[in-house]
Amino acid sequence: MYMGFLKVLGAEYLSEMVQWQYDDYKKAITGHKTMWHRNRRAGKTLGLTNIAVFFSIIDFGYRANKGKVVWRAPATDQLSQAQEWLRQNPFVTYVNNENDVGILDSKPIDMACLSVGKAASKGAAVIIEDEYRDVPKGYKVYDIAGRAEDMVAEGPNSTRRMISASTGCRLTFFHDQFLSNQWDYCRHTYKECGWITDEYVEGKRLEHPEDPYFVDQEFNAVWVARGDTAYRNVYIVDMHTRTVAINENVYAFGDHPFFPIEWEFPKPTKAGVDFNDNAGHYIVVGSVDDEAIYVNNEYVVSTVAEIKPFGAKYNMEIESGPFEINIQNALKCINIGVKCTHQNWNKDILAERFRISMDKMIVIDRYASSFTLKNLLESVFDGNARESKLKKTSKQHGLDALLHMIHIGNYVIRQTHIQTNLDDDGGTFGQL
Repeated sequence: MYMGFLKVLGAEYLSEMVQWQYDDYKKAITGHKTMWHRNRRAGKTLGLTNIAVFFSIIDFGYRANKGKVVWRAPATDQLSQAQEWLRQNPFVTYVNNENDVGILDSKPIDMACLSVGKAASKGAAVIIEDEYRDVPKGYKVYDIAGRAEDMVAEGPNSTRRMISASTGCRLTFFHDQFLSNQWDYCRHTYKECGWITDEYVEGKRLEHPEDPYFVDQEFNAVWVARGDTAYRNVYIVDMHTRTVAINENVYAFGDHPFFPIEWEFPKPTKAGVDFNDNAGHYIVVGSVDDEAIYVNNEYVVSTVAEIKPFGAKYNMEIESGPFEINIQNALKCINIGVKCTHQNWNKDILAERFRISMDKMIVIDRYASSFTLKNLLESVFDGNARESKLKKTSKQHGLDALLHMIHIGNYVIRQTHIQTNLDDDGGTFGQL
């Protein structure tokens, strides 16, 4: 009826849709949480405006929140684009300078950019989350976006709606919504948009030679991490929902051949340690078989003494060089009798471990190893290196610990004397 009114009242363009757009409308209207992962020019913003007005005029919601719709976006230009469509809607009576949108005989729509003051200032029945791929992890706006969702906390799921629509990018709020498997996920590429031609997309590819990821992100709806993404072999396991996310897909256990219904992580047998006196010493625990690397847990400890129990329980490797911090911490491990192998992090060993990590599946627990997962998702190739090589950053402690965890072999204790340095070739050290 609503779409019929739009057409009769002269808003034919707003009411046009293809079948998959109709299906997405239906999911957003009837479902509790809905994600629209679409390419550019696929009608995200236009569709969101139709939904926002619809929920306002039907007075949808719970008790005092009935008919209250809030719209949040990370940037003002996204609000401006939405307001262009809203002004064409015959049920809209005004759009003022405070970004309030008047609806005929209904409560106004509250539009705003994400900010502390606009995060949870009022209750609402519906929240529209617009282009949250521009809300990156690790920034204040990410926390603000999470708090903003609390505006629709009141009432049962049947009386609230959360609709998030965006192009995709990894390491963002939008990507984490996808990984949670709590949202009804609707993904569409330009191939489903008859109004976007292959020639146009190819032209955009040629226009952006400096950005080989532009077309994948903007038109192919691929979860892109900027840079030459090193790891597309990461299987992100959620043991609470018993699902696994693999790039653009989410599978329930039993729907993927590697993850049967009763799948569990193998018992951890290995540990790897990356020393850092500022951020803490990172420990990754898991196991390795012919097919996969399993990352069960990660830990951060503040002293070398706290590492000792892990050496007693797991086959553990620590970083013993080439930097002085690693050498000194390795010496501390020897002095207090930490059971472990010592590895100098030289170029050849690092290249070998990197190759192993690329050749196997990396199966990681989303919650128990969240920092290591972030390291994997943000890892890119070094564009200045001739060979395949990771671009180093100062925050890859989880990844470095994982690369130590996948060492090969068992303990072989030998006697050695340490003067001021450890052996350059790595090796295993017993008591002095």
